[in-house]
Amino acid sequence: MLAAQMKYEGEILYASIASDAAPGYTNKEWSTLLTAGQEKVVKDIVDKGFDKEEKYRKAISPLYLPVIVLVAAMGSDANITNGKTTTIAANVLRTTMERCSTATTALISVKPISHDYYTANIKNPHKKPDINYTFWRLQGFDTPNKQHIIITDGSILVDYKYVGITKPEPIIIEDSTYVAGDGSIDGIAFSAHTATPLECTLGTFIHRWIVQEAVNIAFASDKDTVGYQISNAENIENIKNN
Repeated sequence: MLAAQMKYEGEILYASIASDAAPGYTNKEWSTLLTAGQEKVVKDIVDKGFDKEEKYRKAISPLYLPVIVLVAAMGSDANITNGKTTTIAANVLRTTMERCSTATTALISVKPISHDYYTANIKNPHKKPDINYTFWRLQGFDTPNKQHIIITDGSILVDYKYVGITKPEPIIIEDSTYVAGDGSIDGIAFSAHTATPLECTLGTFIHRWIVQEAVNIAFASDKDTVGYQISNAENIENIKNN
């Protein structure tokens, strides 16, 4: 669906829930709601395991970002033996398909581990990093969620590869009345879209799910409407299963 179509369906759905109490949201407000709904949907798909179902994997495929980090661009961690560090882009929500190559081996799998796992197993010869099995990837200490520490067995590392799942661009409905003072969403100014919209780039399969989440956010202030909450949960499950 186009951004304007998503807004139209959102208005119909919201009106059917809120009835006469439904407020008239502006294009700027609908853009904000749809963007928030889109982010919620992507987060749900990623958190629940996007690889579990092909339909979701395809729906968010525009967000995939293949990255190759050469060892020359990596730092070292003084606290981790054989640890090489790299900073992950700020817009990356999750990394997947992680692997390394060395001077002697073209493909080595990389296993994400916790700090507890590292402490418990770093001296275990049967579990610690081994070029013939797998290297480790630990979340960095000084830059929460945005630094990776690649732990090898001492082999000469050549590079670290991964596929990042990035944050989607906002959905902005065009409006000729936007001005500079209207601000922006995620760094993209509303005033840049007075004549052209910023469309949702994700698979159309999840567009109605995004609309449902946007309406959910709009109606979230009415926490006492238990019937709505139940109906909304059922609607989202029906949309996901279709």
